[in-house]
Amino acid sequence: MILIELILLNLIISCGRSKLPENVLAEVANEQISVSDFKRAYLPVLLYSDKKESLQTREEILSFLIDQTILASEARSLQLDTIPTLAVLKRTAQKTAFTRILYKDWVKDIIPAASEAELRAAFQRSHNPRLVRHLFTKDKTEADRLYQQLLKGADWNVLAATSFNESSLAESGGVLGWIKFGDMDPDFEAAVYGLEAMEISTPIKTRFGWHIIRVDEQSRELMLTEYDYSLARSQLKRIIRERHEQRLADSVANGMMSSANLIFHPEIAPKVWTVMRDQVRGLLYSGQIDELDTPELENFQNKLDPILDAEMLRFSGTIWTVKDFLERLPEMNRQMMLTNLKSATAFLVRDEIIYQEGLKKNLDQSPEVEGEVRDRENQFLANLYLRFKANSQTLSDAAIQEHYRLYSNSRYQAPDSIYIHEYIFDNVEQALAVKGQLGSSTSRAEILALSTSDIKFKVNDLGWFQGSRPDRADYYHRLVNQALNTPTGPLKNAEGTVLIMATKRHRHAKPLEQIYDTVRLDAEDDQLGKLRLREVQKLSENQTIRIDLEKLQSLSLKK
Repeated sequence: MILIELILLNLIISCGRSKLPENVLAEVANEQISVSDFKRAYLPVLLYSDKKESLQTREEILSFLIDQTILASEARSLQLDTIPTLAVLKRTAQKTAFTRILYKDWVKDIIPAASEAELRAAFQRSHNPRLVRHLFTKDKTEADRLYQQLLKGADWNVLAATSFNESSLAESGGVLGWIKFGDMDPDFEAAVYGLEAMEISTPIKTRFGWHIIRVDEQSRELMLTEYDYSLARSQLKRIIRERHEQRLADSVANGMMSSANLIFHPEIAPKVWTVMRDQVRGLLYSGQIDELDTPELENFQNKLDPILDAEMLRFSGTIWTVKDFLERLPEMNRQMMLTNLKSATAFLVRDEIIYQEGLKKNLDQSPEVEGEVRDRENQFLANLYLRFKANSQTLSDAAIQEHYRLYSNSRYQAPDSIYIHEYIFDNVEQALAVKGQLGSSTSRAEILALSTSDIKFKVNDLGWFQGSRPDRADYYHRLVNQALNTPTGPLKNAEGTVLIMATKRHRHAKPLEQIYDTVRLDAEDDQLGKLRLREVQKLSENQTIRIDLEKLQSLSLKK
């Protein structure tokens, strides 16, 4: 619902009454929406959506915040704000805000500027690419073993075949292609530009693992001018700044964890992670891994009951028992849960250290943090209220089918089917001689008439393709985005030189039975959107809402 619609719904606009405070754009009963609240919501919309800066977009976002405030207020009146999940969410929101503010102080504001020497070196590297291959392993001992084998004359390609899980790298001997400045990890790049052609590096450590690098070829642009440098300077400066930032951030994080001296209990911590692993897989398969608080997470406490009071880890003079750890489990990064629980726990500790540092600096009392936490709380409560209301409305199978009927041609299109013909020639010259005429021929007879005593070709009617086929693996992808009757090629296959052409196209929706769950979720989202409009309209009738349209229109988005 946009702002103009809100006005028409008997909303009281600030006109003829006392003006809103200077930093306030709107007031909903006793709740204020500040300029900062608006900017926090508005700027990401401009950055990450197709919305453009305009008064209409401003009105839409302010309307959304007003709607959210109305719904959250109703949720509080129903005491939905007393659920334990909300406390976890607020603490997580505080952590996020603390991290951003402290990162600015510790990293962003002190990133060293790129020196002229760095810029010049980067410019030279960006115009002097290297053809590079590497061997890779996560383990230093294995990297040393591979290096020693190379020194003894082992075949590089044989080692690469066993070094990589990815078939393309294993088959190509670890070839990465031509690289230049900015293409790779800075440590990897530094090693590359320290090598001569066909020279092999000692094992090099990057944040990904260990590499042994070989430069196969070097290239160099000789005619470089100051004008070329001036054109590239800003881009080079950006890359160097990003690298300085990453190095400084890594240094701060490593220093923080080193000072904390995190120690896991050698018996208790692994036992906790073992219990968690199967439970986490269950969360993943049930689709609940992103929930803040689920029965499955609560089950950890029951399964670990005998050791709840045992020490699991210690850092910075603080001891976490198993129970302490489980209380913070809803704050753990869900994706890291699925990969490495020890690392996920270390990151949880890191976040706690940052959180405690923020509390020491009283960041929880800053208007910026309070506003951000309130935003998250309102968003959560508004959605919770709508789910609470939606639970009484069952989505019927007929409603799902109707949703599919309405959107089958726009949301649920299957990949195009295309009808493909293949034309086989003895050589490339014959194929090129016919290619220009092939697309303008309108019938099979006209196409066959192109075959002469000098140019013979065979026509294969391959039929309908809905994707790749084993016998013609790349034909579909070459033609699916081409206009009909557009010859493509020449290509080479086992039968000779070929041209291929799509002559018919069929578009259709995916069958409902194949995508029923997706359609059901979309229908539920649509139903929730309509419910939101109805509830806001109903609840706003009893709300006093004041909006400063003049301030909204003249608002500067600069910090």
